[in-house]
Amino acid sequence: MKRHTLIIVLLTLLTSGLFSPQASAQRFKYKLADEQFREFDFRKAAEIYEDILKKEPGDTLALRRAGLSRLKVDEFEQAEKHFSALVNSADEPRGSDFLNYAYVLKVQQKYDAAVMVYERYLAKYPDPYLKGYTEVDWTERIVRDSSRFSITPTEINSPQSDFAPTFIEDKVVFSSARKQGRGKRNIYAWTDQSYLNLFEATVDADSNLVRPKVMKIKANTRYHEGTVTYDPKQQTLYFTRNNYLKGKKQDDGGRLNLGIFFTDYDGDKMGKLKSFPFNDPAYSVGHPVISADGKAMYFVSDMPGGQGGTDIYVSYRNLDFWSEPQNLGPKINTPGNEMFPFVDAQGTFYFASDWHPGLGGLDLFYTIIDDESEPVRNFGYPVNSSYDDFGIVLYNDGLSGYLSSNRTGGKGDDDIYRFVVKPAEMIQVSGRIYDLATGSPIPNATILLKDKFNNEVLEVVANTDLQGRYRFEVDYDENYTIIGVKNGYFQKEVKINSSDKSGYLDRVDLPMTAYEYAAEGRVLYADTGEPADGATVILKNLQGEALQEMIAEDNGGYHFGLKPEQQYILEAYKAGYPPQSIELDTRGKPATVIYSDLRLFPLEEGAVVRLDNIYYDYDKWDIRPDAERELNRLVKLMDENPTMRIELRSHTDARGTDGYNKRLSERRARAAVDYLISKGIAKGRLEAGGYGETILLNECDNGVECPEKEHQENRRTEFRILKL
Repeated sequence: MKRHTLIIVLLTLLTSGLFSPQASAQRFKYKLADEQFREFDFRKAAEIYEDILKKEPGDTLALRRAGLSRLKVDEFEQAEKHFSALVNSADEPRGSDFLNYAYVLKVQQKYDAAVMVYERYLAKYPDPYLKGYTEVDWTERIVRDSSRFSITPTEINSPQSDFAPTFIEDKVVFSSARKQGRGKRNIYAWTDQSYLNLFEATVDADSNLVRPKVMKIKANTRYHEGTVTYDPKQQTLYFTRNNYLKGKKQDDGGRLNLGIFFTDYDGDKMGKLKSFPFNDPAYSVGHPVISADGKAMYFVSDMPGGQGGTDIYVSYRNLDFWSEPQNLGPKINTPGNEMFPFVDAQGTFYFASDWHPGLGGLDLFYTIIDDESEPVRNFGYPVNSSYDDFGIVLYNDGLSGYLSSNRTGGKGDDDIYRFVVKPAEMIQVSGRIYDLATGSPIPNATILLKDKFNNEVLEVVANTDLQGRYRFEVDYDENYTIIGVKNGYFQKEVKINSSDKSGYLDRVDLPMTAYEYAAEGRVLYADTGEPADGATVILKNLQGEALQEMIAEDNGGYHFGLKPEQQYILEAYKAGYPPQSIELDTRGKPATVIYSDLRLFPLEEGAVVRLDNIYYDYDKWDIRPDAERELNRLVKLMDENPTMRIELRSHTDARGTDGYNKRLSERRARAAVDYLISKGIAKGRLEAGGYGETILLNECDNGVECPEKEHQENRRTEFRILKL
């Protein structure tokens, strides 16, 4: 796989067996071929290895090196023959042999054959990234948005390598091997082209790149320069070049690796050249990109301790100092090669990878780094092809820009392409809900959609099938929260943004945790007993902070998972009805489900509203602490409706004489009125009514034996709206 100039050093150049060859009659040929390989003259190396194979067709070492040599110069048909022989030989093939074979099949668009090779590899070497290749629809998902993309080669391309465009003020700067500038007569053996220099082009009114010319700056030398980034706030130019400053800095093997260098730059003149503090002769550091705020630099390195071949790192700037580089971790970096990072104005992170599932060599991917729920997404066809696609930059709209590719149809080698994405009107969201502990699908779970900004539950959008899968559509360029709800599980939320380049948001999965404690019940209309479907039910802590929220089901049902040794408030409301709430308490209780119904009353004159939490101890009229919270809600309601007058109506159970119960209920009603007055409600807005045992809610009348819980249901206080 040819990685064209700056890319090449960042690969593991000696990925397979460049140690001293086994003793044989053809040792001299091995030595000569190895020398050509080390000098990056892979075509000559391949020819010598293949000459060895004429006499020893089963020589696995020669097969492997011949395959690698052909791969590095993009001669995939020849490479395919060598790797096919390797993986099907009697000798035990290496894991890298399978991967290289699958790769050369993939870049020739032999995807079905490539999948079969990946399956053989995964049987021996499980890999969470490559598993994506075994999904039946992986290619379909990558190409399904193709009609919304347009991609065209730019006018600045040459027969030589042109790649890695970036914006510097009103120009586009890129790397090129065309024979201009310093070092134009020096030829690089791998590509048989001149060493790279930095060039600039003008952007015309139609976003076409025109009038390319070599940058007349001292950053250009007789060696490689490229992959540049610019910090306009600091007026600082950062770029990659061979790692030398005042003399060559080679590693122990004699290789001249890459480094990042920076300088003051005002669009015309450069200041003193400085070396990035983490450059090292022992490994390469390159492909820098500066975040929009200038505080972070993302770059690529094959330094020790990474995830694979080349990884992407970040370093943070504090005044003139750069922090120790941090590896971006396994979400971004794989056992393969990740490179050419870019961050757009919205904070979306882009990069190229040859390991995340893609169509060819390097594919372009994007994600939100700091959001673990946001997966890495393939940019899709035709931005990606079966060739190398890399070095992307986007305008502030996030929907247009430039990229690099060595696909066919250009002027030769790497070319720069302009692309435009037409947004989808609707975005299809899909995923799976499953049990976090067991991984089993959760069927018939409900999916709620909540507006992120207004924090309102909008609607029930889907239910999962028997495999726990769901699918629904949302408007483009909106922010939402998806909520998974299922009886017996804690709710699970995940935030989504529907401004994706694709018309699809796949694999928005919700792993849910089963619970042992729960609150269940129904929200009903008090006057009819019918379900109050569509009512909002909220579980809060005692401080009033919302913990979970859902829309009542068609039967008015709600269900929430609870935790042991906790206290909660459960509240239900619907437009036109005052909120109703109850307290829940799991302290000192074994695993249990607390069943409670909430009844909604219309806010209109004559309506009788039951205060479900205003209970009294037997033969008492004191306001219990648990009643104060509900009466405080009534205070709030009256503050919000300053002309409202109410009657506090108190009731007793049937135990005791009728006269005694009448007097007791009057005392209870008066106690509730006095409490409201103490909270600032005018006395003239309140009346007290004691109804004794005349209006019971159940069958617990005189002489009927009932449990204490049913008697307490009758010991209650209501209010009747006299005037609004």
